[in-house]
Amino acid sequence: MRNMILRVMNNGQLFLAVHLLVIVTLSGVTGQLAAQSQNLGDVEIIARRHAVQAIPSLENQFEQSKDLTTKAKIANALVRLGQHDGPYWEFLAKRANTVLANEPPTPFDYDVNGTVIPDHPSKELVGWANKHQLSVQDAGSYTMVDASEAIMNLGSSDDKRAIPILRSALGSQDDFIKIAAAQGLAQLQDTESIPEIIKACETSPKEASASIAESLVYFDDVTAQRAVDVYVPKDMAQELRTARAHGKTPYG
Repeated sequence: MRNMILRVMNNGQLFLAVHLLVIVTLSGVTGQLAAQSQNLGDVEIIARRHAVQAIPSLENQFEQSKDLTTKAKIANALVRLGQHDGPYWEFLAKRANTVLANEPPTPFDYDVNGTVIPDHPSKELVGWANKHQLSVQDAGSYTMVDASEAIMNLGSSDDKRAIPILRSALGSQDDFIKIAAAQGLAQLQDTESIPEIIKACETSPKEASASIAESLVYFDDVTAQRAVDVYVPKDMAQELRTARAHGKTPYG
């Protein structure tokens, strides 16, 4: 799936790459729960169905797992299941703050029209990769998947303590982090963040602005909806509004 996202990005299809990223994060296709052969997609189902009877098993898996992606998804589910005071929220918040403290740059350049330039890693990404002794491809994967995943797991936790961190993430130099932060604020229905989301749209390249502004579809707010019409292509905006009317949320 990560390679699919990279191929999509190399074709300059930012919208599709963002949607694939949500699928990666929320289905948990990057890891497994060892003890019961449950994959992380099962964890997402447990959280959505609010199956609190699974809490002891998930807590055990959190303690046993050595994989950070697995631990993050389980922590996300446990917070959504009401375990707000344990180590799970702290794990999610620490992971997101760690990303923001050493955030990667946007992995590609844009042309004069604000459209992604295929097969053109940014100089900033190359420099960041060299600094961290990574290949450019691995740095791009971290930027588009791992870093954004940390923000998404926080934003989809249904815990309003995430709001200050998500607002801070809107100022990231990585467009994928900004998109994930906007989605999280929409998921949490933080209407006070609408001006900050619009500001992130105003200061981003056209294609990134459109992806950030998609989150505004999910606010019943005149200013938010006007911004959608400004930044999101008309057919995409209509599709998103129709999907929302049928129950879709920022995270699916």
